[in-house]
Amino acid sequence: MEPLHTVTPAGLLTDFNIGQYDQVMADLKKKQAEDAKEKAIDEGIAKDLREKMGVLMAVMPNVLARDRQELSGHLAYVTHLVSDGVPYDMQKLLAAIKQNEQLAEQFLRAVTKGRASITKVKKLKAAATWRAIDDMLGEIQKIARTVISHYKFFFLRASELAAQAPAKEGRAIRAYALYREALKQIAAVKEVGKLEPENIDGLPLYRVQVLVEEAYFKDRSRVRADEERISASVGASDPELEGLLVLRYEPIAGAA
Repeated sequence: MEPLHTVTPAGLLTDFNIGQYDQVMADLKKKQAEDAKEKAIDEGIAKDLREKMGVLMAVMPNVLARDRQELSGHLAYVTHLVSDGVPYDMQKLLAAIKQNEQLAEQFLRAVTKGRASITKVKKLKAAATWRAIDDMLGEIQKIARTVISHYKFFFLRASELAAQAPAKEGRAIRAYALYREALKQIAAVKEVGKLEPENIDGLPLYRVQVLVEEAYFKDRSRVRADEERISASVGASDPELEGLLVLRYEPIAGAA
């Protein structure tokens, strides 16, 4: 699970109809129209932009807060993995954060360009409306800068974490070795899978798939007895490791 979900701060900016600014600039070139019509065009653009901006400003704080929480949780999860000795490829997460930062910067450039064009129309009879639009774009610039800062902060945190090497003798690695050795002593166990970490609210849950004979799989009392024995054996070696892994048994039809 990656924290960069379908609705991100950068995604909101991208969906905020950047093309609206192109339309605004195109309408500025139509000043041969009658004054009354020109004013109506200006006020219509201002009204549309104000409505769109209102939606953005209403939604953005919650999306930013959620993105911050999910990214913080994901980095906490990776911190535990590194401490437990489990390798994790940070490059995909770093690339996703950087991509969202670049989208926000692209949006900011578009808005800045739009404001620069608006400053050229002060002599229009509808100049007051354009000043209002300019003020709104200024607020949108502030939102974009906040989003950019948000991604820069998490990119820095993720980069610092990526520079850390996993612990050579982390507890997850030690636990896996003990559980795997104990499981291999059971004749009905045909294969012990890899360590599969899962992010649960910022904490890793370590699962291991165990392929077993079908008859053994159906004998639940035997499975539970063996699992309790294995857990006790691991605990005797290192109490900290007992129960650290979740074993997921899968039957192999026809295996014996």
